[in-house]
Formats: sequence, C-alpha cells, structure tokens
Amino acid sequence: MACLLMRDGSVNPTLDPEKHHQIEAGAVLRGDKWELDASVYYTDVQDYILRDRNHNNGGNGNATIYRNVDASLYGFEASLNYQWNADWSSNFGLAYVHADNDTDDRPIAQTPPLEAVASLDYKASDWDAGARVRAAAKQTRVDDDASTGSGLDVDQTPGWAVVDLYGEYRVNSNVTVDFGVDNLFDEEYAQHLNRSSAFDPTQIQVNEPGISAWVKLHASF
Repeated sequence: MACLLMRDGSVNPTLDPEKHHQIEAGAVLRGDKWELDASVYYTDVQDYILRDRNHNNGGNGNATIYRNVDASLYGFEASLNYQWNADWSSNFGLAYVHADNDTDDRPIAQTPPLEAVASLDYKASDWDAGARVRAAAKQTRVDDDASTGSGLDVDQTPGWAVVDLYGEYRVNSNVTVDFGVDNLFDEEYAQHLNRSSAFDPTQIQVNEPGISAWVKLHASF
C-alpha cells in the first residue's frame, strides 16, 4: 500500500494512489469562416481519493477524512470560433462534467454544472473591444448532507449569467493598455465552489464580485 503526501504536508499510509482509465474522442472541423473544436470523455477511477466525513460508529461527524472510493466521470468540451467579417468575430464555448462516487452512489461534491461562454469582438488597427456573456446552469447534483455524505456542498447553486466588457488600446509597439468592466449589470451570483476557514470547518458559498472596472498597462523593452 502506498503512502500519499497530503496537501497539509502529512503522509497518509492508508490511501492507495488513484488509477485512471480514460477514453476520449475529439474532432476539429473547419469552414471558410468558422472552426469547431469538440471532445467527449469517460473516466473510470479506481481508488479515487475522496474528501469525506467520518461516519464510523463513535466517529465525530465533523471530522474530515480522506478515503478511497470508486468513481466515474464523463463530460464534454466544445468551442466554436466564427469570423463574421474582417473586423468582427465571435467565440462560443460549452463545458460539462458529471462526477459520481460509485461506491456510495452519490455525486462527488464541488463538481461544476454546465457552463457556457459567448463573445463578440471588434478589431481595429490600434484597438480592440468586445463583450462577453458567461453563464452556468443550476447545479442540482450535490453532496450537501454531512450526516450521510461529505457535506462539502452547501446547497444547490442557482444558475446565473453575467456580461463583461473589455478592450485593448495599443499605444505603440511596446505599450498596450487593457481595460474592462466585469459583471456589468452587478448580478449577484456564485460559482459552485464552497470555502471554509481555518477557524470554522463549516462550508459557505462565497459570491463572486459585483460590478468591477479594471485597467492594465503592459510595457515591453
């Protein structure tokens, strides 16, 4: 049995290393104005290292443990680039993963839902500008019961969509200025990721920032 080094620097001699068996298929298709890149995959994992709670008799249900389980994951990724004309272009993307703890017949916590992105960009001689929509579906496949599972998911996460604006101005061949506004309409949303602190193991869901403006200066010599 192997000894695994954990994130906190400790060694856990009771865990076996993960063994992944994956099959993946992908394709790239091109037309006069577009390019599509897509792939699908399936992964069978023996001895997946799962972060969980101690549910043994006499165990403290709040104690975090790591253990080996069998797991399966499948999903897809797709990206479409489209050139409307010499100045305008778009990008569309989709990503999805489905993750199961097969040993206990429950979802694996902290798995993102279906995510999508779409953008429209304009390119001029010395400046670019664009708009982007980022979105995620509602995540209903959660492991949120600490009495029977890991409880690492606080709850189901609502779906959301936000709009970003961005641009770049090329002052000269050495200096560029990037600028933008994220979450233009100040939407309240959260990724399907939870956090705990060093002082409280309780998982909480942290909202992403509201409307945010930013500027970056790049210079090369």
